[in-house]
Amino acid sequence: MLADDGRLLRLYTTPDGYWRLPVNLEEIDPRFIELLTSVEDQRFFRHPGVDSLALARAAAQAVWQGRVVSGGSTLSMQLVRLLEPRPRRVSSKLIEMFRAWQIERRLSKDEILALYLTLAPYGGNLQGLPAASLFYFGKAPGFLTLEETALLIALPQAPEARRPDRHPQQAAAARDRLLRAWAADDRIDAPSLQAATRAPVPESRRPAPRHAPHLGDRLRGHADGRGRVATFLDAELQQRLERRLAREQMQLAPGQTSAALVVEHATGQVRAWVGSGDYFGQDFPGQVDMVSALRSPGSLLKPLIYGLAFDLGIAHPQTLVVDRAEPLKAWSPRNFDRLEQGEMTLAEALRQSRNIPAARVLERVGTDRLLAALRELGGSVAMPGTRPPGLAVGLGGIGLDMRDIAALYGAIGQQGVGLRPQVSAAGGVPGKAPLLSAPAAWQVARILLDTARPDGHWSDRRSIALKTGTSFGYRDAWAAGVDGAYTVVIWVGRPDGGYTPGLTGLSAAVPLLLDAFALLPDADPRWPGAPPEGTLLARAEGLPPHWQRLELRERGSAVATPGPRFAFPADAATLAWNPARPEILLDLRGGQPPLSWLVDGRPTGIAARGRQHLWRPERPGEYRVTALDARGRAATVRIHLRIAERDPAQPESKGRGASVQVEDPDAEGLAW
Repeated sequence: MLADDGRLLRLYTTPDGYWRLPVNLEEIDPRFIELLTSVEDQRFFRHPGVDSLALARAAAQAVWQGRVVSGGSTLSMQLVRLLEPRPRRVSSKLIEMFRAWQIERRLSKDEILALYLTLAPYGGNLQGLPAASLFYFGKAPGFLTLEETALLIALPQAPEARRPDRHPQQAAAARDRLLRAWAADDRIDAPSLQAATRAPVPESRRPAPRHAPHLGDRLRGHADGRGRVATFLDAELQQRLERRLAREQMQLAPGQTSAALVVEHATGQVRAWVGSGDYFGQDFPGQVDMVSALRSPGSLLKPLIYGLAFDLGIAHPQTLVVDRAEPLKAWSPRNFDRLEQGEMTLAEALRQSRNIPAARVLERVGTDRLLAALRELGGSVAMPGTRPPGLAVGLGGIGLDMRDIAALYGAIGQQGVGLRPQVSAAGGVPGKAPLLSAPAAWQVARILLDTARPDGHWSDRRSIALKTGTSFGYRDAWAAGVDGAYTVVIWVGRPDGGYTPGLTGLSAAVPLLLDAFALLPDADPRWPGAPPEGTLLARAEGLPPHWQRLELRERGSAVATPGPRFAFPADAATLAWNPARPEILLDLRGGQPPLSWLVDGRPTGIAARGRQHLWRPERPGEYRVTALDARGRAATVRIHLRIAERDPAQPESKGRGASVQVEDPDAEGLAW
């Protein structure tokens, strides 16, 4: 598994138990190829697979000295032996010669070299130059020194007898013989020979890279034809975040661990994935990937609940709400601290993560709408049991994973548009999920910028909108944060779902989240910037009447009186608009007067008792029109106005208002 810059993160053995990496000749120093062929096959680039001169020389040396001095096998013949092992006898040599000739007819010299350097034995279960270079020297083969090159050319001649981790003296002797031969042939100079022969050989193997092991386990079956999986992970960030969580692991109680996910929210690319604090943990199941585990999110859904309320015209950040326990749909929520604060703004209720106000807002938004928004992000929403979802969903009564949380908070940082986190380009371009409007996302971000941090963890270097969460029974501690470029999600808890007294998101997860942000490139400290067009900035007393206080739905009568709905215009309608006569009729059915009208979240005028309203837009374009009744129930349509093309054969209308053409096929045709 590779990082975004090609660095190796995770390596697995082949099905037959070998460490092997494919060779790219462009990544190998040409000097290595030159020295290799000088030792193994001097006429490699000229012979057709069998070097008759080398065979004749080997036979003559054997007769003259009474023993085998050189084998006469070309690199192509050695490749045949690696691909098709046979007993060492004359008949096998003849078969190897024929098969080498066949290979030369099918493959180029570079392809033969690449195959040989991929399969050459280097002792134990090491195969190929890249694997040997990695395990003995911790580097890619393009960065080998002279003495390292000599050792790795000498090893395949007797891989077990010359293993430097078991027989360092034999390995050094074989290396030095090659170095002296190259000096005798004037391939290297005397100072280089002296320095190379003094260098020690590695007497142990380096450990296999195991970064992002949980993600590697997930992607292992999705390798390309060369056995590689390319990811979007940032190698440096991944390693530093792993070290940070490993340090944290030593401070956690037995059975606990932590996990982290970092996403670039403009692209949805996952930049770091740490599934636990210790993959090989002994007192907890460290190989369980907590990034993809379904857990209760605690209070992490509250920003979405409030954002939906802002979007639906139900409330405004400065709307007042009563933080006092009252039964809601046969359920009475309690605040985390068991205290009640009385009247407060929704902004302050979200900032302090009060449960009772959040449940009141969700009662108005509706759990079905909340769940539909979550499913828009492409995640798997797990519901407990088979009963219809209740208001407890908004306070953690649901199962989500860290990718779901990252998508949600990424939408807050991306003007309301969520992207499903992607770990590699193989997943395609992530689909965009318009979760919130830009004004609602901005309002939520501004509120969360002032969320409490532990003492000493405030930073002026970057603006971070963060939210904490603690699940029922202190089983999960969460922190999710977003700045102008990145989304970070942290989880702390027990993988087995056990109870941990006193475990909270603020104390356990927020310090890790802020440390993770400190590892990231600086983002714009002015984020989220100026309010988007259509954002209403006002105090509670300056709001329209039905935004000033959030009232509970009246029992009984709420069912008898239907909520408001638009008779005209229809949702998604395109209307022809005349700037000379710009009035647009807004016609409502149902709802309890007086009514308030909002366009893109802003009031269009004073509250009116009638169900019709003449709206005067200033220009064509896209608009979101909302009507609020006396109970705060909302109806919303999105319409598109385009400039009408007047037929010159028709006289200009003398009536009041513009001539409006309705292009929506489901809307009634109206003209006035």
